[in-house]
Amino acid sequence: RRFVAFLVKANVSDQMRAAAAADAVMAKDSRLEPLVTVVLDACSGSLQDASAALPSMDGEWECGCDYFKGGDAIDVSLRIKGSEGSYLADNKRHTVSGITIRRQGSLFVADFSWLNSDASASGLGTWLLSPKADFMAGTWTQEGVLSGPWSWYGRKKLSVGAPPSRDAVLSGKAGPAFSSGRDLETEKRLDALASRAAKAVVQELRALRPEVREEVAQVWEQCAPVQPSGTGGYYSKLADLRKAWMAAGSDLRTVMGLTADSLISAEQRGLADAICFVVALVLSLLLARILALALGNSTDAATWAFFGTSAALFVDV
Repeated sequence: RRFVAFLVKANVSDQMRAAAAADAVMAKDSRLEPLVTVVLDACSGSLQDASAALPSMDGEWECGCDYFKGGDAIDVSLRIKGSEGSYLADNKRHTVSGITIRRQGSLFVADFSWLNSDASASGLGTWLLSPKADFMAGTWTQEGVLSGPWSWYGRKKLSVGAPPSRDAVLSGKAGPAFSSGRDLETEKRLDALASRAAKAVVQELRALRPEVREEVAQVWEQCAPVQPSGTGGYYSKLADLRKAWMAAGSDLRTVMGLTADSLISAEQRGLADAICFVVALVLSLLLARILALALGNSTDAATWAFFGTSAALFVDV
């Protein structure tokens, strides 16, 4: 429920990334469908309409791009017409081509190729698009380079007035196209749906073996949205989505009973306890012998060895 409440107030970029992660969860394990449905409902303002035609990206774009692959985004001006375009970065104009918009799960996705002005580097990229294709959030890769991908996000330039700053684009508050506000009744409805979805998933999964429940929990964690490069570190606002997703996964583990007692059998826990006490006993005898030789007094040595072993056992328990 906390995660859904976060998504309701999230910017378009976070909502699209959350929807892409939810689609990935659904593709891997349909048993989490009730939770996926609620996540997509909370992000519905940023998702494609199945009956709508594919949008057009034609126009001028103000972007932020991790152009130098160092984790810091720079301002990039992008111009698109049809399947071709060009972008200005580092005072040089480069080309993008093969722009193809398609439907992928709950989102519109644009695939593209890029080529530097001197043809020294090229690669591929993908943008997640808002329903009207006025906002994008994606990544790019370079051919022959194993690291990456790196971030490339932007907003279509408004026809009237000055374009938003890169900080405004990042915050998701650059204009009406970024608004994902919901009324109070919608928030209450989503909260109730989230509660019912969680109960339905838990009721189905708690009857399964702990190993199976662990697999389901891992699917949620493995599909967590990755924070784009060039958008700050762990404490930046754009890291909040991944942290909220992982916190929801932690709550899911708890309500599914995925604790140490359920994941580790009683026989294994008993064996581990026995090994612990045997090791402690051996170490205490060894410590007592060493102290006896060093102090020349067996009584003092036994006292100190007993004290050390007791302290170790207390910490362990």
